This record gives sequence, structure tokens and C-alpha cells, in this order.
Amino acid sequence: PASASDALPRLVALRLAAGDRAGAGAALVAQARLAEGADAARLALQAFATGRDPAALDVALEKAPRFAPALARRAALRAAADPRGALADAEGGLAGEELPGDERPALLALAARAAAAAGDGAAARRHLAAYCEAVPDDDGALSRLAALHRAAAARGDLARVLERRLALAQGPDAVRVRIELSDLVAPHDPARAARLALDALALDEASPDALRALTTAPRSAHVPAADRAALLARLAAVAAATPAEAARALVARARLLAESGDLAGAEESAREAGRLGEQPDDLLELRARLADARGDAPEAARALLARARSAEAQGEPQAAERLAEAGLRA
Repeated sequence: PASASDALPRLVALRLAAGDRAGAGAALVAQARLAEGADAARLALQAFATGRDPAALDVALEKAPRFAPALARRAALRAAADPRGALADAEGGLAGEELPGDERPALLALAARAAAAAGDGAAARRHLAAYCEAVPDDDGALSRLAALHRAAAARGDLARVLERRLALAQGPDAVRVRIELSDLVAPHDPARAARLALDALALDEASPDALRALTTAPRSAHVPAADRAALLARLAAVAAATPAEAARALVARARLLAESGDLAGAEESAREAGRLGEQPDDLLELRARLADARGDAPEAARALLARARSAEAQGEPQAAERLAEAGLRA
């Protein structure tokens, strides 16, 4: 053994000089088998780096089972075909010995990918969260972490990740982040939720999600009435709005304008809603009120009759009373 240990380093050098990396790697593995502990593991790791034979990593871990650099490289090799085995190696490396600090983030990312591929969502979340702490400006990783929290219905964790993404997300992603965070905080902080939705709208003036958020409770209460009326008009005009949604937005706008004393604006909005072919009950009731306000009894009667017939068709308890009132007004 003594003569072999002397000869093997010279053999490695000769193989490398001849361009025989596989032969040099095999000589390093032989050298590692003669050593013990971490020294042997380092030689086997060098053998893998030289000859790329995965068996060298097994030798390294036979000699030093907690040798993190070898565990990390074996995890990378196993990731595609054996994600569960790769996860075990990656976690062993993270808890092991001699892992260089600058290699830890990459190993955390590998552990997260392997865990996700193996169907271990909790481990994927844990490792990716640790990676995001180590590399805080990686918005792509934060986006993947948000997806994992979303799938796990972990609303608090999701909100915290979205908070971090506010300063990082770009383009359409920036809009989506603000809308999703707005939705999450709306139940307990509607004022902040409204501000987030306004920020989203500033980034995309035609965002239907932002317009919907700002024109419905509880966020709408934190938008001035005049601004809300303008937002409702914009919502009715966006291409993503269905005729029914556009009509609801216009009816809400008409009601808002009527409450503020702008009867002409309310009339115009109500007419636009009617032209969409939708006649929801609240539009019919509003038409009747507006007609009464301007002294147009026949129009008020027509609207009340249409509302009464709708009530009758829907089996409303007060349908008969509505029909009677419409008849008296005719």
C-alpha cells in the first residue's frame, strides 16, 4: 500500500499530461480508497471532477457520509431520474459538512425542485423559502414560491411573498402581484387594498381586475364617489367585460350619479345600460325613479310594469303588489 500511495499521484499526473481524464479520475479513485475520512472524500470528489464518473461520488460518501460537496453533486446527477433520492442527497448536503457558503443557495434551489418533482410540497416550500432568504432579489424564485403557497392555501405566507415582489415584479406580473395582494388584504385592510388596486390600474389603465376591485365592496368605499363613477364607466367599456357585467357597471354608475344629484348623467348611464340589451331589476327600478324625478309618468309606469313582470316570473312574494302599483301608475 505504501508504494501504491506513492505511485498513484504520479500516475494521475501522467494521465492528465496525456489528456486521459478518465484514467486520471480512476487513479484518483484508487488513491481515495487508500485514504480515510474527509481526505479520502476530497480525493474522490477530485476524481469525479476529473473523470466525471458518478461512482467516484459513491466512494466519497462511503468514506465520509456527511461530506456535503459530494452529496450536492450526486443530488444534481439524480434530480431528473430520481427526484426523491436527489432530495435526500440535497437535504443531507445542506445538513452536512464542508459545504462552501457560496454553494448553499444553489443546493437549496435544487432541493426545492427535487421536492416539487417528488410531490413533497411542504419540503419544496421550505427549501425555496430558504433560497429566497439567501437570494432576496430573485423574483422568478419568489414567483415559484408564491405558486407553492397558493397551492397549499397558505394565505399568510402568500401575502408575505407578494409583499416582497412589489418592488421586483415587472410588466404584467407587477399588475397581477398588486391585484392578488389587494384581494388578500381586502377583508382586513380595505383601504390598503384599494391603494394596491389603484397602483395596479396606474400600471395598466385597462386592467379589468383592477377596475372590478375598485368598484366593488369593500374597496369601493375607499374610492371617492366621482372617481368611482369614472371607474365604472371604464369597466363597462373594457373589452373583457361581458354585456351583463357592462350593464351592471353602468347601472351602478347611474345610481351613484343619481345619489350625487347628477340626474342627467344618471339618465345617460341608464340608457347605455339598456342599449346593451340587459334589463336587470335594479335598472328597471332606477329607470322608474329617474322618470319620476323628471315628471315622466308614462316612462315610470312602463319601468314599474316591466319590473313587476320580472318579479312575477321569478316568483317574488311581492309580485302582485308590484303589478297593482304598475297598474295604478299606467
